[in-house]
Amino acid sequence: MNWTFSPYVIILLIAFGVAVAVTSSIWRRRSAAGGAPFLGLLAAVAWWSLLYGLELASNDPWLMRLLIKFEYWGITATAVCWFLFVLRYTGRLSSIHPRLILQLSIIPAITILAAFTNEWHALVWSEISVLESAGMQTLKVAHGALFFVNVVYSYLLLGYSSLVMLPFIWRSRAVYRQQARLLFWGMILPWVGNAIYLLQLGDFPNVDLTPIFFSISVVLLAWGAFRFQLLDLVPVARHVVVESMGDMVIVLDLQRRVVDANPAATAILGIPVAEMLGQTLAVLLPEQYAVIMRYQDLLEAHAELPLQLGGERRVYDLRLSPLYTARKQLSGRLLVLRDITARKQIETSLAEQNKRFEQLLTVARVITEHPTLDATLQNVLNIAVSLTTSTVGSIFLLDAQQAVTRNILAWDDVPAAFSETLVGRIMQDGLAGWVSRERQAALVENTAEDPRWLTLPDQPYAVRSALVVPIEQGTLLLGILTLMHSEPGHYSTQDLRVMKAAMQQTALVVRNALIYEEQRRMADQQTTLYEVLRTLQHPQELRQMGQLSVETVAQLTGWGFVGLLARGEDGEILQFTATAGEVQLQPVCLLTTVAGPISEAWQSGRSRYIPDIHRIADTPCAVASVFLAPIKFQGQVQQLLYIASDKLDTFNTDDHLLAKSLADVLTLAFQNARLYTELQHNLRRTNSLYRLTRSLVVRQDLHKVLAAAANGAVEALQADRVLLITLDLEKRQVLDFLGAGPGQEHIVAVSFEELMAGLIGWAVRHKDPVLSPKRIPDPRESPAVRERRQATQVGAIVVVPLIFADIVYGTITALNRPEQRDFTSEDLLLLSSIAAQVAVTIRNLRLFESVAEEQRRLQALVQSTQDGVILIGMNLHILVINQQALTYLGMDGTPASWLNHPLWDAVPGLRSHAPMVAHSLIHEMRRVQRGDEPPGEGEYQVGNRALEWFNLLVMGEQNPLGRLVILRDVTAARMVEKLRDDLTHTMVHDLRNPLTGVSLSLELLLRYVAENKDLPEAYMRLLDIAKSSSRQMLELVNAILDISRLESGRMSLDSAPLELHALVQEVLTLQRPQAAEKRIVLVDTVPEIMVEADKGLLVRVLQNLVGNAVKFTPEAGTVTVSATVVRDMPGKLQVSVTDTGPGIPPELQGRLFQKFVTGDYEERGSGLGLTFCRMVIEAQGEKIWLSSPPDKGATFIFTLPLVFPAS
Repeated sequence: MNWTFSPYVIILLIAFGVAVAVTSSIWRRRSAAGGAPFLGLLAAVAWWSLLYGLELASNDPWLMRLLIKFEYWGITATAVCWFLFVLRYTGRLSSIHPRLILQLSIIPAITILAAFTNEWHALVWSEISVLESAGMQTLKVAHGALFFVNVVYSYLLLGYSSLVMLPFIWRSRAVYRQQARLLFWGMILPWVGNAIYLLQLGDFPNVDLTPIFFSISVVLLAWGAFRFQLLDLVPVARHVVVESMGDMVIVLDLQRRVVDANPAATAILGIPVAEMLGQTLAVLLPEQYAVIMRYQDLLEAHAELPLQLGGERRVYDLRLSPLYTARKQLSGRLLVLRDITARKQIETSLAEQNKRFEQLLTVARVITEHPTLDATLQNVLNIAVSLTTSTVGSIFLLDAQQAVTRNILAWDDVPAAFSETLVGRIMQDGLAGWVSRERQAALVENTAEDPRWLTLPDQPYAVRSALVVPIEQGTLLLGILTLMHSEPGHYSTQDLRVMKAAMQQTALVVRNALIYEEQRRMADQQTTLYEVLRTLQHPQELRQMGQLSVETVAQLTGWGFVGLLARGEDGEILQFTATAGEVQLQPVCLLTTVAGPISEAWQSGRSRYIPDIHRIADTPCAVASVFLAPIKFQGQVQQLLYIASDKLDTFNTDDHLLAKSLADVLTLAFQNARLYTELQHNLRRTNSLYRLTRSLVVRQDLHKVLAAAANGAVEALQADRVLLITLDLEKRQVLDFLGAGPGQEHIVAVSFEELMAGLIGWAVRHKDPVLSPKRIPDPRESPAVRERRQATQVGAIVVVPLIFADIVYGTITALNRPEQRDFTSEDLLLLSSIAAQVAVTIRNLRLFESVAEEQRRLQALVQSTQDGVILIGMNLHILVINQQALTYLGMDGTPASWLNHPLWDAVPGLRSHAPMVAHSLIHEMRRVQRGDEPPGEGEYQVGNRALEWFNLLVMGEQNPLGRLVILRDVTAARMVEKLRDDLTHTMVHDLRNPLTGVSLSLELLLRYVAENKDLPEAYMRLLDIAKSSSRQMLELVNAILDISRLESGRMSLDSAPLELHALVQEVLTLQRPQAAEKRIVLVDTVPEIMVEADKGLLVRVLQNLVGNAVKFTPEAGTVTVSATVVRDMPGKLQVSVTDTGPGIPPELQGRLFQKFVTGDYEERGSGLGLTFCRMVIEAQGEKIWLSSPPDKGATFIFTLPLVFPAS
C-alpha cells in the first residue's frame, strides 16, 4: 500500500495533533460550564482531521471510500458540539440533558447510517470516483439529497450559535467580550472553508477545506484557553443574576429617574417595570421618599429603614451605590433594598432570649446558693418575686399524691393549725389547686374577674393580679409557685415565659434539694444506726442487751419514751424502758393502755402508728401518740420496739422509718445476745461436762464415778436433783442407787419392780430417753408412780438410759420441782451426752477389772514359764520381759526396772558377753523399723547355754503392736541330739556292712534257687521277703547317711548346666511301671530349658517327689510335672510336681519336711525322702515348699537357677 504525504495531509495531521494536545489540556476543566461539549468538539475535529488526512494520503480507492464513511462521525458531531458549547457558554442552557443530545443526534445518526449503506440507496453520494491531481489522489463525489439535509442542519445550528454570540459579545464585559469574539471568529472560519469546498471556489484540487479551517478554529480556541482563561472565566448573563435577585434593584440617572428595575421591584411596589421607567422616586414612593432622600447627597449609603411598602410595615436594608461611565464620570446611582424584617424579628427575639437567659442565670445562681430544701424554696420565692416585681408570693412543695409537704406562705406568722387549714383550702378551692389538677400555668390579670381565685378572709395584703406556675420535672409535679401583685394587669406573657423557664430550672434544683434532704436524713439515720450498733456490738446477755438498747435509742433519737418487749429464754416476756427529756410515763400504765395494739402488732408482724391514743382507749396515762415496730427473726416476732410521746401525732414518716430501721438493727443485736447467752449457757454446760469427763476418767472406783456423774449432771442442767441407778437386768437387781442436787432429800430408794413401773422402766425397756413436762400426766407411768411423783415434789422429768454397745447398764434421771422450769430438748441432749460418758466409763471400769485380772494371770504365766519372753513395742521400747529372759541374756536388774526402757539400752551389755546376740538383736530392730513382718528365728551360744530364739509379729485389730521374742534354752536338747546323731552315725556305719553282706547273700541264693528250682514255693516267698526287707533297710541306712552328710556339709555338689525336659523324661520313664499298675497318667509340661544343678541329686529329688505322688495317688489319677518362669523371681525357674491324691492334712503340712515325719497312710515311707529333698534344694541355695488345699491333691514346688534368663 502506497501513501502520499502532500502539504494538505501534513496540515491535517498537525491539526489532529493540536486537537489532541488541547483535548488533554482541557480535560482537567471538563466540569466547567461548556467543558463537556467543548471536549466533544475537539474530539470530533481531531477525528475528522485524522481520517481525512489518511484519505488524502492513501492511494487505495477502497480504503479511501471506507475512510470517508468513518469521517462522518466527526463531520456530523462538530456542528452539534459547537451548538451545545455556545448555549452553555452564554448561559442559555443551564445543563445538558441526555434527551436534548438524543434529539440533536437524530439527523447525524441517520446521515452516518446512510453513509455506511450508501451503496444501497445513494442518498449521501450519488457517485464516487477517484481523481488524480497535483500529485495525489482524491475522491470526486456527487452529493445526494441526504448530504444536503445534513449541510442545512449543520448550517442552522452554526447560524443560531452565531446569532446567540453577537448580542452576548455586545453585552459582555471586556474579558468576556474578548473570549466571545474569539469564539465567534472560530465559529465563522469553518463556514468559510465549507463554502469554498461546496462552491468550488479557488484553485484547490478537489480538497475539502472545512477540516483545515476547523483546525485553525481549534488553534484559536487553544490560544483563547490559555490567553483568556477560556472555561475558567465563564460569563453569566445579566438576567441570571439581576433578574433572579430577591432584593429590589432600581437604577437611577443623575436626575433621580428610574432607568431600570428588576422583577423584585415590581413585586414589592406592585408597578410594572415599563411604568417605572422615567419616573422619579417621589412619584413611585411618595410616603417613603422623604426617608430615602435623607441620603440623596451621599454617593454611597447603607442604612436600615422601617418602610410601609405593599400595605405592610417592614424593615429594609438600604444600599445606595454610584454608577460610573468608562471615563470614570458619574452616570447615576444603584438603589438596592433588601427585606430584613425576618432578621430583625430574630434579632429582637434573640435579645429577649438573652434577657430571659440572664434572668434564668440569676435564678440558677440564687437558688443554688444553699443546698438545704428550706433555703432553696425561700431563695426560689425571693428571686421570683424580685424578677416579676411582685408584692408577695408563696410556694408549695408536693409529694407523689399531690399533698403539700412543705410551704412558704405570703401570710406571715400564721399558727401551725391555721396554716394547715389555709393550705388545704387553697389546694382544694384556690388557683393553686386548679394548677395542680390541670398541670398548666395560670396568668390572672384581674383576680376579681377570675372565679378560680380564692380570697382569704382577713388576709393582710391585697391581690389584684396573680401568676401561678407549676414546678415540674418531666411528668412529676414537685410544687407550685404563686406570685401576687396589688395592681391588676401587672403580669405579662413575657413574665409567664420567664417564670416557666425559671421553674424548669427550679425543678431540677428542688429535686436535687429533695435528694440532698433525703441523703442527709438517711445519713442522720445511718449515724444513729451506727451509734446503736457500735454501742451494742459487745457481746452481752439478753437482759443486759435489752436495757442498753432502749437507753441508747432514747439518748440518740431524743424520743420521749422508748420501750422494748422481748421474749426471754424460757418464753417469758421481758420489758425494758427508757425516757428522754421531761416526759414522765408509767410503763405499766402505758402497756395497759396499748395492750390491744401491741398484741395485734405482735401477731401480725406489721408496724402500727397511733397518732391519738385517746381515740381507741380512755387512759389516765400522759400518753398521746405511740408507734409500734415488731422485731422479727426468721419470720417470727421475737421483740417489739415502741416509742411514745405525750403530744398528739408526734412521730412523722422519718421517725417511722428510723424506728423500723432500728428494729432491724435490734434484730441482729438481740440475735447476737441470744447467741451469746446460749453460748455462755453452753459454755457453762460444756465446762461442767468437761469437769465431769475428767472426774470420770481419773476415778477408778465405780461408786465414786457414779457420784461424780450425778453431781456433774446437777451442775450442767441446773436441776433440782439427779438420780443415777445401775441395774443388773438379768438378775433384776438394782446395783447402785445414787442421788445428788438440792432436792436429794426427797429421793427415796425403791425396788427394781417399782422402777420398772415408771418412766425409768419405760426408758430401759425401749432403750430410748424420756422427756416428761410438768403438770401433764404421762401415760407411760403407772398411777401409783404418778402419785408418788406428786408426793415427792417432782415436776418435769428427763430420763436417759445408760447404754453402750446396745447393753443397758442403768439410767440417769434429772428432776425439777413443780414450780421450776420444764426440761428442754437441749437438756435432753446434754443429759444424753452425760449418760453416754457414764455408760462408757462403767463399761471401761468393768473391762479394766477384767483386763487387770487377765493381766495378773498373764503376768503369772510369763513369770512362771521356763522360756524367756520379751515384748518389744513398735517404738523399740520393752513392754514385757520376764526374769528368765534377763537370766538367759545376762542382763542386770529386775523385769520391772526394764519396762518401757529402749531396747538399745540392753545392747552394750550384750556385746561384752554375747556379741552374736547383740548383732542379731540390732539386725532384728532395724528390720522392725523397716516394717518387715515375717517372723525370724535363730540359735546362739551364750556362755554355756544354747539359746533358740523366735521373733514373731504381734498384731492388734488392724495395726501391729510390736514384736514378741521367745528365748528357749535348748542346751539339753542339743546334747541329746548330738548323742542321737552320734549313735545314729555309729549304728548306720555298723549296720551297713552286715546289711550289705546279707543283701548280697540273699541275691546269690535267689539266683541259685531260680536256676535249680529245687526249693518249694513257700520258701521262695520267704526268700523274696527277706531280700525286700534287706533292700529297704539298706536304702534307709543310705538315706540316713546322705542326710547326715548333707547336714554336716560333707556331701559334695557337682552343679552344671543341664536340659531339664530330658531329665524329667528320664525320671518319668523309671516311674511308669509303678504308675501303670495303678493306671496313673504321668504328664510332662516342662519346656526345653537349661538350668544349673547337680544332676544326680536332682534326679533323686524328682524320683522322691514323683514316687511319692504315684504312691499316694489313687487309681486312674494324674501326676503332672511342670515348670514356669515367675516374674517376681527373676533368674529362677519354678518346678512343680502335682498329684490328684487326697492331699496333705493341714496339721502335718508344717512338719512334713522334717526327719521321720510320715502320715497315717497304708503306704507310708521312712519319713526321710522329703527331708532329703529339702536339704538338697537348700544346699543349692534354693527353696522348696508345699501347696495342698483340702481334698485337692498336693503340689510340691522348688526353684532352680536358670542358665539363660527366659525371654
